[in-house]
Amino acid sequence: MTRIPEQAATIDQAENVFIHFSLDRSSLNRRHKFEELTKRSSNYFYSYQAEAGEMPAADNLEGVSVLFFDDYKPTGDYSRIAQQIICPLNKAADISNTCESCRRCFNGDATRDRLLSVDTS
Repeated sequence: MTRIPEQAATIDQAENVFIHFSLDRSSLNRRHKFEELTKRSSNYFYSYQAEAGEMPAADNLEGVSVLFFDDYKPTGDYSRIAQQIICPLNKAADISNTCESCRRCFNGDATRDRLLSVDTS
């Protein structure tokens, strides 16, 4: 439901419900469609799933709060990407309990951080 803009926009605001809108380079147009809609909730954020070998372009990460590399293994130099959006799963030697430790996607931090973007300086 949260990959379909028209459906995600109908989710009601609730203190403990966070809409995790997942994107990849072939589905970026869904973000623009979602942005144009009147939403019932402001508790949403975007994540970006990089494909194998992909280093996401700055434009692709606009408004993204959480970045997942393919198989949680970054490829190439990702120093220009805002470190706050890189999911800890990408840096963990063992991903066990990483989500439980981080909680960004479940406690509201990702919704507050959705305006982070790539450092282009």
